[in-house]
Amino acid sequence: MQAVIFDMDGVIIDSEPLHFRLDRQMFNELDITLTHREYKSFLGTSGHEMFSQIIDRFGLDRSVEELVKEERRRYLDMLIEEGIPMIPGIPKLVSALSDTGMHLAVASSAPHEQIDLVMRDSVPKGDLGRFFPVRVSGDDVDRSKPDPAIFLKTAELLGIAPEDCWVIEDSENGIKAARSAGMSCIAYENPNSGLQNLSLANHRIRQIGEAARFILG
Repeated sequence: MQAVIFDMDGVIIDSEPLHFRLDRQMFNELDITLTHREYKSFLGTSGHEMFSQIIDRFGLDRSVEELVKEERRRYLDMLIEEGIPMIPGIPKLVSALSDTGMHLAVASSAPHEQIDLVMRDSVPKGDLGRFFPVRVSGDDVDRSKPDPAIFLKTAELLGIAPEDCWVIEDSENGIKAARSAGMSCIAYENPNSGLQNLSLANHRIRQIGEAARFILG
């Protein structure tokens, strides 16, 4: 294996509680109701995919672009005002993998402005960002997870064959995308990501640092 591709939300940062709070607020303003199970089915997909389905289901007189833009603006404000909730152990894991010569990348359904903010402000002096020269957003591909497009695009930019890449994911959609791309996948059991079906992953971990023993052997 030559590369490790990280999902961001739920793997690098514990952002799902923030997303849940924000989306519930927006759903209330739109006067719509989703069950917790329905909401969790969108985990790992893009905002475009989520709002497209919601508009179709509830017949909302709003555009996907309008709702996505509003959600992104509010979420960036939350990260700036409340700080970035780093998953414990991420800096140590990233540094250890880099020290072995592993190529690292981020493949996230989030937009680039969110990815870049996390890379810049998650730890002092942007130390995390220097490990991830390749950062692929859901905006860079036509199809959202569980489609493998984002991971195939990341492998292409890394110049590494998909079968030589590990992926670390926390969602069913992300794991499906990784496996469909022909990559090995480690599932991080983030309790804030809800009851995700992680059965397709090659390995499952409860602490993010445990990923090292599978990747490095």
